[in-house]
Amino acid sequence: MLEHLFPVRHAQYQIGAAAPVLEQFAAWLIDTGYSRLATQGHVQRLKRVLAALQSVPQQWSSAELDRAFSAVSGQPRPLRATATLFKQHLKARGQWALDEEHGPFTDMLARYERHLAQMRGLAAHTVHKRLAIAHDFLAREASDDASLHGLSSEAVERYLESVSPRLARPSLQQIITQLRSFLRFCHDQGLTERRLDAIDCPRIYRDESMPRAIDWPLVEALLRSVDRSDKTGQRDYTILFLMSHLGLRPSEVVALRLESIDWHTATLRVEQRKTRSQLVLPLSKAVCHVLRTYLRNGRPQSDLAHLFLRALFPQGPISASEVGTIFASRVKRSGLSINTTAPYSLRHSFAMRLLERGVNVKTIGDLLGHHSLRSTCVYLRLDVEALRCVGLPLPRRGHCAA
Repeated sequence: MLEHLFPVRHAQYQIGAAAPVLEQFAAWLIDTGYSRLATQGHVQRLKRVLAALQSVPQQWSSAELDRAFSAVSGQPRPLRATATLFKQHLKARGQWALDEEHGPFTDMLARYERHLAQMRGLAAHTVHKRLAIAHDFLAREASDDASLHGLSSEAVERYLESVSPRLARPSLQQIITQLRSFLRFCHDQGLTERRLDAIDCPRIYRDESMPRAIDWPLVEALLRSVDRSDKTGQRDYTILFLMSHLGLRPSEVVALRLESIDWHTATLRVEQRKTRSQLVLPLSKAVCHVLRTYLRNGRPQSDLAHLFLRALFPQGPISASEVGTIFASRVKRSGLSINTTAPYSLRHSFAMRLLERGVNVKTIGDLLGHHSLRSTCVYLRLDVEALRCVGLPLPRRGHCAA
């Protein structure tokens, strides 16, 4: 790998005790999806760091990593990026010492992680979120002697009071759910004296807030404002176009693959993660044209099958949260009076546009992938003009209602 990256100067990288580390790191970067140019830069910086050490450790810790990289002069931002990637590489190879990762609670959190992954069967990203809440709670409220025996309900209440001011009710609900899971595990393991997972949770009522929809002229203006002169602009325009013209959720957009498009039948196969079902949507000529333009001019060359890829390395599919970032960024750049940064508003705009055109609710529900008309009827509350038609007339003065 080093010979491929540095065809002229590869001999300089293949001598000394650091050579195997550089070779492994370079191979890991390429396999992860980094370009040759980016890999060269990271390997060069790591070579300088390792050359300044008297010996290369077999097991690394945070203190050793910080000490090694702080001893090398250079641009701090690229060095931090290389340090972060090198840490990920060491973790992947099992060469990262977890002694101070979570302080005195490392072993206990490792057991909790195995419990979530193996006993509960939770997905990796769910395990990561629950571990993050457990770590944050312990850092704020637990003592330093690695004992939770004296943990009280007051500590739990104090922690929630500290995090709740910056959270909306749905987010606080998730935090409480994750904290309940951890405290239940602690009691089952005999780590706490009494149960602490009986935590009141804020209630969220169905239909308590209006759906967020953008007027269709504003949606069209937003799409026109996207600069499509580069690949990133082409990608962002296509994502926003599909969400507004097909009513896709962010999770459905990021799940699209090249084989999801059937050009012969002009249909799009959508994997609905929320309902765990598959939806086949018809594609208009306008949507087909946008997709063809993106595939021709906007999508980078890649062996990956995902339709939408990250603009920066490592190359890979974008996430649902990145769709939110794209939407918020494009709204801000447009300068339009759009008072929401939630990409889901495009889905509501799609439904409202169909409703205003006289499409019946059942058809709208089918296009949105709803299993129940109750979910689709939420959008009816935005059609103010239609609601005026069903309003009762006010009684005239002097006449009492029966």
